Amino acid sequence: MGFWRRQKWCLMGMGEEVRDEVSWNSMIVAYGQHKRGLEALALYRHMVHRGFEIDMFTLASVLTTFSCAEALSGGLQFHAKSIKSGFNKNHHVGSGLIDMYAKCGAGMSESRKVFEEIRGSDLVVWNTMISGYAQNKELSVEALECFRQMQRAGYWPDDCSFVCAISACSNLSSPSQGKQFHALAMKSEIPSNQISVNNALVAMYSKVRKPSRCKKVIS
Repeated sequence: MGFWRRQKWCLMGMGEEVRDEVSWNSMIVAYGQHKRGLEALALYRHMVHRGFEIDMFTLASVLTTFSCAEALSGGLQFHAKSIKSGFNKNHHVGSGLIDMYAKCGAGMSESRKVFEEIRGSDLVVWNTMISGYAQNKELSVEALECFRQMQRAGYWPDDCSFVCAISACSNLSSPSQGKQFHALAMKSEIPSNQISVNNALVAMYSKVRKPSRCKKVIS
């Protein structure tokens, strides 16, 4: 029996008294993260059929499967469900929708619409928008502008924010802007040996042929 079949067998083998929404959501997320979108959707339908309440965590979990499977048509259906239930303005669901549209080729204009509907966007939501722009290389300038908008809104960037911004600088082959974000990261409370940020810096400086800068980051 394969790994995923064993996991599903364990879930289905649980008694109804212990198999709750958390158990279902955990399996849905696991399937989605490993790009097994069809299995994740089948579990979701099983969950609905058995009468479990669908909450914002369930919707957010299912949305990860569309981002991975790049199945926009299914994602649109769940966007409609989230609007009907009022969860589209929730941070968890909203971030999932932003990520889905960014990854499924719908264009960042749809992601922006979702972003503007979310009540009081937090740092995670901002980072998801910046990441979405950076993933679409032709929108790297917009990624950097979104980073600055986040700062003006009063949010201090974390390591994820810097990784996305530095990746955008790499896309633009812009060492001058990259150095600015490098300096800003050094002034922040992020540890100087933060692996994710340093990896992004090394990748950027390598692309623009600045080996001396790479050595400084690594040392």
